[in-house]
Parts: sequence; C-alpha cells; structure tokens
Amino acid sequence: MDDNSLLQIIDSHLSENLLRSNDIPSLDLYLDQILTLVADKTGKDSENGGLTKTMINNYSKDGLIKPIKGKKYSKEHIIQMMVIFYLKGILSIGDIKRILDGVYSDEEFDGEKLIAAYDKFLDIKATEGEFCSKILSHFTKKGELDPEKTDEFLVMLMSLVSLCDCLKGCALQMIEAKYPPVIKEEKPKEKKSKKEAEQ
Repeated sequence: MDDNSLLQIIDSHLSENLLRSNDIPSLDLYLDQILTLVADKTGKDSENGGLTKTMINNYSKDGLIKPIKGKKYSKEHIIQMMVIFYLKGILSIGDIKRILDGVYSDEEFDGEKLIAAYDKFLDIKATEGEFCSKILSHFTKKGELDPEKTDEFLVMLMSLVSLCDCLKGCALQMIEAKYPPVIKEEKPKEKKSKKEAEQ
C-alpha cells in the first residue's frame, strides 16, 4: 500500500453523498419516505449502513428526537435523526442525549438553528479530506513510516486509532464541561415505625 492508495482510501471515505437540509422537503414525511430519501441522497440504505426503522424508533423511545404528531416527521425531526446518525459512530446514546438535551435547553436554540448547525457541519465535513491527507502525510513523511512494510503499516494503524481515541476523549471532555451530568438526589428513606419493624 503506497501513498496513492492511502489518498484513494481518504477520497472514497469522504466522497459519500450527503443529505443536505435543502434536500429535505418542508412537508412532513412518513417513516418509509424518510428512509427512501436518506437512501437516495446518501447511497446508504437500511441494509448498507444507512438509517433503519429500528434506529428511528429507538431514537424516539429514548427521547433523542422530539415527539411527533401522528405518524409523520418534520424537517427538524429528520435533521435530528441525521445529527444522531453522525454522532453515534463515536459517542454513546447517553452522551448524545446529553448533548441534545443541552442544546435544546438553550432558549435561543430552535429548529432553524439546528438546521443551520447541521449545514455548517456538512460544509466542514466536506473539507476533511485535506486534513486527513495531512495526517497521513505526517505519518509517512515525518514519522518515516512505510505502509508497504507490515510492521510500519501496523504502527500507522495503531497511530490512527490512537488519534481517534484522543479526539474522542477531547469531545467527551467538552460534553462534560458544557453539559455536566445531572445528579438526582435520593429521597431519604422513611424510618419504619416500631410496629412495622416488628412485623
């Protein structure tokens, strides 16, 4: 595996089609319509790494997306699904719930701001190829690693995974700092009367 092969891997990984907010109709959609829309725009259906009915039902059940009226989902619901979909590759459902509960607790944050944030994320995501190329170049040139050699290929893989772990750790610390966990106070246990204790 040479440098060109590595660049092809980056390109193939980042050349995925994206579901942008302007691809989503303003009309509310049924679940099957959403799955079809996501599959058409991203090229990933429910059998190939895309959204599934089970995922969306679980998101609803866990309170990750706002409650729906009837059986149709709004544009905001669909954006919420996509935000969760991107975050769940690294973060736990509990962490994602903390984030979404936190952002929605801001009185100035609404559906329009969510949509704008999602579009901005996709714009940044589109530039990640250059960043990834620099990282791989750092390993191969400055780190003097040759991916053609099995041992150095292993070092490179371990370094990439270590970098992912470092970035995940940073993300978790940011969540902790911005949205600390809510500690529920335990209700004091009522003392049993002498009569109840004897029974």
